[in-house]
Amino acid sequence: MNTRDHLSDFLNLYKFYWEVAIKLCIFFVGSAGAVSAYVIKNQNVAYMGLALVIPIVMCIFGSWLAYTRIPGLKFMRDEVERLSKELGQESYLELGSLVIFTKALGALLLLCALGMIILLGYFQCNS
Repeated sequence: MNTRDHLSDFLNLYKFYWEVAIKLCIFFVGSAGAVSAYVIKNQNVAYMGLALVIPIVMCIFGSWLAYTRIPGLKFMRDEVERLSKELGQESYLELGSLVIFTKALGALLLLCALGMIILLGYFQCNS
């Protein structure tokens, strides 16, 4: 595989990572919000607060997944820079925006999980 094909593969991987990050963000936050809204609306039902356990686990998993992918994204950024310089290109794709978005996604999911844990504690105290 030559350098140009290798760089092309990294660029396709970059686009794929953006798609996956956005889809996971929408799915995790959307499902957590939907379950939280349902629990708040039906709070007089016994043990309804326990329905929050699944989105809490999902958000914690999503946050862990986002933070464990950051070293791989930084490696990919360094490889794209190296390959671009090797090909003599004056500019290259900067992956910093994807790294920042992944960090923000991890923080957002962690905050969502924390909010739902507080909500779960509120329902456990009022049951």
